[in-house]
Amino acid sequence: MEQIKRTVVFVSLFSIAFSCKFLSSGYTNEYNQFVPKREKFQLKKENGGRSIPQLDTVNIYRLVEKYYGNDTLFPNEHLSETDYTKKLFQQAKMYIMFYSNGRCLSFSIWSKDSLGNENSLKEQDMNPNSAHYGKDYYYGNTPNSLLIESFVYAEGDGRYLTFEYFINKDGDTIKMMDGKDLDIYVKELLPKDWKRYPVDW
Repeated sequence: MEQIKRTVVFVSLFSIAFSCKFLSSGYTNEYNQFVPKREKFQLKKENGGRSIPQLDTVNIYRLVEKYYGNDTLFPNEHLSETDYTKKLFQQAKMYIMFYSNGRCLSFSIWSKDSLGNENSLKEQDMNPNSAHYGKDYYYGNTPNSLLIESFVYAEGDGRYLTFEYFINKDGDTIKMMDGKDLDIYVKELLPKDWKRYPVDW
């Protein structure tokens, strides 16, 4: 789980150029999540901003491709032993879950289980109070784009980051494009009978 935590932090910091707000003190809460001591989120009070009808707030989006310029970070099965950071991406499945009130959840699970078999998302993985999960905020910026604001561990303390994501007209693909960085998420359907956990941040 610690490796997945480091992978998530690296995803957040890799394309830091878009919006790097001030450093702020943080701490690890009772759920083992890194949070600010004095909350300064700018998007929290916006409650989602402009409506984006095609944004799915029932199902989930999974990272399927990640690039930095011409370099494929994920998926990439042709890595040397020294490509440790890139290997972290292959070991985790990364998700974003959006809710209707301007809240979103970012988290990862292991790609493989303890026996080396392909791991799949489980109902308990949807619990926002799981260790190392990121409780974030989003804002509908235009009819086909939104901003996501996160607080992550950086430079020995915490940093607020805001990135812009673009959603296609069908709502099944979301892209984060910033400089050389490109992340592509696709929608995955969740079982209708899964528990809906409280969204209390």
